Amino acid sequence: MRSSCGEEIVTLTMMRTVSNRALPLVARYVSVLLAAFLVYYIVRDPLNIAVSNISLLTKGSLYTAGSGGDRDGISIIGGKEGSNGAEAYKGPADAEPAIQEKNVQKPMKEEVDVVKYVKKYKPEPIPSTPIGDHFPWLTHSNSPPPVRENNLPPNPHVEEATPLFIGFTRNWPLLLQCVSSYIAAGWPPGDIYVVENTGTFHANQHNELELQNPFFLNYTALGILGVHVLETPTLLSFAQLQNFFLHTALERGWPFFWWSHMDVLVLSDEEVKKNDRDHDWDHDPYATIYERCVGLLRYLNGPDMPPWATHFFEYDHLALVNRDAYLDVGAWDTHIPYYASDCDMYLRLHWEGYWQPQSEAGLVFDVSAVLDDIMALFRVPGGARYV
Repeated sequence: MRSSCGEEIVTLTMMRTVSNRALPLVARYVSVLLAAFLVYYIVRDPLNIAVSNISLLTKGSLYTAGSGGDRDGISIIGGKEGSNGAEAYKGPADAEPAIQEKNVQKPMKEEVDVVKYVKKYKPEPIPSTPIGDHFPWLTHSNSPPPVRENNLPPNPHVEEATPLFIGFTRNWPLLLQCVSSYIAAGWPPGDIYVVENTGTFHANQHNELELQNPFFLNYTALGILGVHVLETPTLLSFAQLQNFFLHTALERGWPFFWWSHMDVLVLSDEEVKKNDRDHDWDHDPYATIYERCVGLLRYLNGPDMPPWATHFFEYDHLALVNRDAYLDVGAWDTHIPYYASDCDMYLRLHWEGYWQPQSEAGLVFDVSAVLDDIMALFRVPGGARYV
């Protein structure tokens, strides 16, 4: 009696366990079947109608110029028979023939004003003023202008090599003004090296460019002034150009050199008094910018001086460079573009322990315009026209 009751209890327990497990599965399958039923009987018809409307609006093999809009006697949708006796194409999902087109685009009414599009063009550019001759003396006399007696460079030349590099990319009048100002202020013309960095190869040497070309450079005029011209093999970036300066100094045995921007104008400072000059109290206070630069070089190379790399005159508008110091820290990083490269260079020199002082040697101006007549820098009576 007890055993039969126990068996019934076990059976009921197993049935209850099976039912508890089966109920979720049954509910899941019932929901899937219900969703399939809804899709088949409710969503199918609207979907077929939408597909049929798309077929009516598309241009393809179903549209012809024949009567009834068929091709070879076959109706577009829901036709009876074609010319070959076969049953006509009925469209997607055997759509019924009585399908009406929906949202058919209607032609615009004639009374609606259509705004005609009118092309608009940019205004014609204002023609720029042609570049003129800013140094007529040099053009017509074929001789260098005279330098004032108190600004003549030392003769004979100082013991040190004093090369001055001036890089040039474009704007010939600005370069001519810069070079002329250095000569008028007392820098020896034979120590000035214009580095042509135009990227035009030998075009300027062969006189293939004209004055209106921004990359024009007059080799003849620079030769009359007594200035040397060096040509880069291709257009160099700022850091590459600086390394070209170092390479040239290394090849020519120049341990020190100066370099200058081409958009500067320099003057020797004439308003000086006794003891105004740096590190020199025994001579006449007036000295040209060149003489003061040479004096600074001798001072920096004197005994008991710390190792130095750069001496700035008006920052790097005019700068004196110790070649070996730059080579010691790896020279200029050509992967750093333009104005960020000098920050990197001078900081690496500072980290290496090199001194980089600054002082004045003359008047150095950063300019963006050119004198109407550059002869004014030489102050020859009647030799220039002033504005």
